[in-house]
Amino acid sequence: MGKAPSVLLDPVDCSVFAPAEAAAGETVLVQVFVHRPEQGDTTDIPAREFDSGSLRSGFRRLEIDVEQGAVLRFYLDLPGLVVDEASRDLTWSGLPGVVEFQVSLPAGEAKGTVPATVHADLDGIPIGVIRFKLDVLGAEEAGKPRRAQPRGDFAFPFRKAYVACASSDRMEALRRVRILTPLHIEFFQEALNLEPEARWEKQLYRYIDECDLFLLFWSSAAKRSEWVLREVRYALERAARDPFGRPEIRPLMLESAPVEPPPDLAHLFFHGGQSDAPR
Repeated sequence: MGKAPSVLLDPVDCSVFAPAEAAAGETVLVQVFVHRPEQGDTTDIPAREFDSGSLRSGFRRLEIDVEQGAVLRFYLDLPGLVVDEASRDLTWSGLPGVVEFQVSLPAGEAKGTVPATVHADLDGIPIGVIRFKLDVLGAEEAGKPRRAQPRGDFAFPFRKAYVACASSDRMEALRRVRILTPLHIEFFQEALNLEPEARWEKQLYRYIDECDLFLLFWSSAAKRSEWVLREVRYALERAARDPFGRPEIRPLMLESAPVEPPPDLAHLFFHGGQSDAPR
């Protein structure tokens, strides 16, 4: 019997376009363009910004491999600002595509710099992030033209994942994280084979220091688990010390009914967690 055909993956770039600044009271557009590297000079991308001579110094885009027909979901996180729809989907067809987010700045928004993050998921699994900044100007600057430009101070695909779950959720978590392997994301399976208490006795929290993605399988049992909460809080401390905010902490919901997180973790659920986690 012959071998089953290999899955063909396309090298794909995800690039963010947005103005560098906006004034309080304005509405601006943030766009994520998805394209093959050689499609970067397509006229579908504004102002042919991807021509090699026009890229801003330091611009970063997310480079991933995607199977045609796979669904990419993008989330835009802009703390304090209003995003019309926090998530947008795009089915990769091999041709350039775009998703758009409309962002409103409240009229009373204070001047300053807002950190922005575009989170990318592939078929329900977090695969990478793009981070940039939006400078907020005073209301007296409203109405001036805002030119979209390539944005991306930092972008990276995830390569190592730490899986946090309650003991009673371990088998379900193991079943779901199998999809990480085809996405070239390593995970620390030996940690999942231990009771949460033993993770700390074995000093397996060092894996959190090494990971760039922290998957929090969230459930009623996880909320009651002292050890799961200790792990996620350690990951938050680690991210606060990292210049790029790693690891990325993402909740994956295991129950259909919402399970409210503790107040100090509520910000992690900005898009409601991931009820569509891999199954």
